[in-house]
This record gives sequence, structure tokens and C-alpha cells, in this order.
Amino acid sequence: MKTLCKVAFSEVLRIGLFPLRILKIKSNRILFTGLTGGNVNEYTCNPKYVCEYILKHYPGEYEIIWAVSDPKKYEWLKEKGIRLVKHFSLASFPWLMTAKVIVSNGSYAPWFPFRQGQYFINTWHGGGAYKRVENDKPNANWATRQRVRFCAENINLFISSCRMASKKLFREGYHYQGEILEIGMPRNDFLVNGELEETTARVKAYYGIPADEHLILYAPTYRYGNKEVVMDADKVLEVLERSGEKWHFLYRAHRYQDERTNLCVKGSRV
Repeated sequence: MKTLCKVAFSEVLRIGLFPLRILKIKSNRILFTGLTGGNVNEYTCNPKYVCEYILKHYPGEYEIIWAVSDPKKYEWLKEKGIRLVKHFSLASFPWLMTAKVIVSNGSYAPWFPFRQGQYFINTWHGGGAYKRVENDKPNANWATRQRVRFCAENINLFISSCRMASKKLFREGYHYQGEILEIGMPRNDFLVNGELEETTARVKAYYGIPADEHLILYAPTYRYGNKEVVMDADKVLEVLERSGEKWHFLYRAHRYQDERTNLCVKGSRV
């Protein structure tokens, strides 16, 4: 039912926003957006790093807009010259309809009726091909297929982390037949390039971890489910510290994880 409502909403928008097509598409306007929903920082992931690259290497050449749920939370982005608009608000629609390029890691593509003269880049938000999406799901129905079709027609370019993601996620899961760039995830560029010192120091300072000590991150992508999953953090640290080094355990939950997920981390040093 939820998917059917989204499909219906897309058709209503297509008709309702038709008058906005008289507005001119701005050739230097780029609109960015990240995933919404759950407890999430929206200025993040691959769109953030594409945006940062443009700001650094092409200062002043493009009008940069970010669509976020709470613009007040991101007021500091204005210092970078970024305009903020509120997700799903009436005021956001003209910006969405007139940006020449839209960069997203998943949002808007499955439901917003962009115009032919616009160029939608979907950077996606994960690497590999470890889960089923859309048409690959066992319960895929008519509404799901319609949503997939709409999504595939809306996207001009997918950024892929690997050949398997291109095949399983985008070609088979979304039935996308357009252009794919297998270039990895922009958010990981600094890792691949070995530019780690500044970020490492910033993370350790934030969590109060001495520079000569190490950390391990546990970031599961479980959402909902009845199977109990327990991570024994103390046991992991015990094994790691047999070498004589000092370690710290960090835990980051999935943004949709809630009380329905039987996932927990036990230990006195999490």
C-alpha cells in the first residue's frame, strides 16, 4: 500500500507541477540531496563529496542548492555559498524543476517528475551488491514495478562501486538501461588516495581517543527483523588487544534501526 501511494503521488505531481515547466532550466544550477528518513545527517554521503569537490575546484561557477528536511540545522552551509531549501515543500518545487543537474544518493528519483532537459545523477549510497532491491524482492508487485520504471526513466547516470553493483542493483533490480560509471563512491576517494591523517585526528579528538590508540567501528545495516543479533564488544577488544595495543569500540546503527530490531551490542567499553 505504501508503494502504491508513492506511485499515485508521482502521477499527481506530474500533473500538478506541469505549469512549472514554463520556468527556464538554469544551466549553472545544481541541486543536491541526500537520503531522508530516520535519524540522519543529510549533508553527507556521496553527494556531499561531489559538492565539496565542485566548491573547491570551481568556486563561484555554479549555483549550489541543498534540499534538506530542516534548513535551520544546516545554516552553516550558507557560509559556503550554498542555498538551502526544505524537502517536499511547495517552495522547493521550482528549484527542483529548474536545476540543470540533480545529484542524489537515492532520494527523489523514484517519485519526482523531473524534466527531459534536466540531468539526474544517482550516486547511490552503498557499495557492492549485498541485498535485494525493488524488483528483486520476493514481494515485488505491480506498484513496485511501476515505481522501478519511473525511477529508471528519471535517472541519467548511475555511479557504481563495482561491476556486480551495476549488474545486480541497477540493471536487474531497477531495470536501468542508461549510463553507468563504475568509479567507486566519491565519499571513499580520500581513503583510496591515502588522505587519512586529518580525518583520523579529527575523529580521535571528537571521541577523546589518544593519537597512538586504535578504534574499530561496528556499523551493521540491520533494520527490522525477529532474529536476535548480539555483538560482544568486550570479546572483540580482548582479541585485538592481545598484541599489546589499545583499542576502542565504536557502534553506528542503521538510520532505520528501531525497537523492532533485535540488535544489540554488549560490553563495558562501547
